[in-house]
Amino acid sequence: MELLALLMIAAAAPRGAEGSAATADVAGRVGALRTAGADVQSLELRMDSIRVTKNDQYSCHQYEAPDTGAGTKPYAFAFEGLEEAFGGKVHHMLLFGCDGPKNYDKNFECGMAAGPCRGLPRQTFLFGWAKDAAGIALPTHAGFELGPHSSIKTLVIQVHFAKPLPEPSSAGVRMFYTPSREIAGITEFAGVVPGLAASKLVIPPRTPKTTIPITCAYTGDEPLHVFAYRVHAHDMARGLPITWEMKRKGEADFSLVTQRDPGLAQIFNPLEEEVLIEKGDTWRLTCSYDSSDRKTTTRVGPTNQMEMCNLYLMYYASTDMAWSCRDDHLMSLDRRAKRPRMVNQMGGMPLRGPG
Repeated sequence: MELLALLMIAAAAPRGAEGSAATADVAGRVGALRTAGADVQSLELRMDSIRVTKNDQYSCHQYEAPDTGAGTKPYAFAFEGLEEAFGGKVHHMLLFGCDGPKNYDKNFECGMAAGPCRGLPRQTFLFGWAKDAAGIALPTHAGFELGPHSSIKTLVIQVHFAKPLPEPSSAGVRMFYTPSREIAGITEFAGVVPGLAASKLVIPPRTPKTTIPITCAYTGDEPLHVFAYRVHAHDMARGLPITWEMKRKGEADFSLVTQRDPGLAQIFNPLEEEVLIEKGDTWRLTCSYDSSDRKTTTRVGPTNQMEMCNLYLMYYASTDMAWSCRDDHLMSLDRRAKRPRMVNQMGGMPLRGPG
């Protein structure tokens, strides 16, 4: 059955059906699909026994996306951290998709300057994990399209190790996927807007609270159905909730959607109700920092002594597309769209908190 026909069926079906929302119960969702007769497989995307020898080591390893053959396309629908990452052994892990064949077989250093896709186009964000967080299973009708006939041909696990480890690490994530799209009921494409915002934020020293807001306007033609979110910042934001607000097209004011302390487990948090983002809508991310113990200015960067202000929105849509927010500017990463290529690039104007 073609995807268009499946979408027509989905449009007629109620969204409130049991099990249709995102959930942290990965095992439950996997079991339910297998009981329904779906072919569910898993892939462990991990470091290859890497030695961690320095502080703030960023390491990556590439994998070929699953190929289920016979003209089928696998769809990833759930993710969780592997046991080797728990207990404070890693700072955080990110999973990316790249549109091109795997071009490296070994562990390699990567980070904000040397990206995980190693020059391959369309660096797509799939999953993020930190602080012993639970996993996430997507809504039953959504999945990330993978494989040699998709725009995600290579998967890359990036692990940030905050400190050296006495033994080699095989930390990573487990991804569940299925080629049984009809049985699983997958009718729409999943995606993530990685809000790697405030790329040049400036936090003055000896200040109890510096608050920095970043806005991002949506310019796409197709609505995004956001079903989960994730915030990320470092130690200076601990205990100071990051807020996510929305302003609809034509409205004058922002309204709070939710907030979360970045010191908590940095899970993709399922929303009780979807948030629909349409063309002309704007969201605002606000981070606050306590620099009372800092003697010098703190800027954005990958180390734990630097800071970040990130919001990730996980959504589904009827079109396979990718977006990325960089300091008040939302850019399309879709290879079919007319846009500048955004691969391993950070941009934006300096942002300074009012105090």
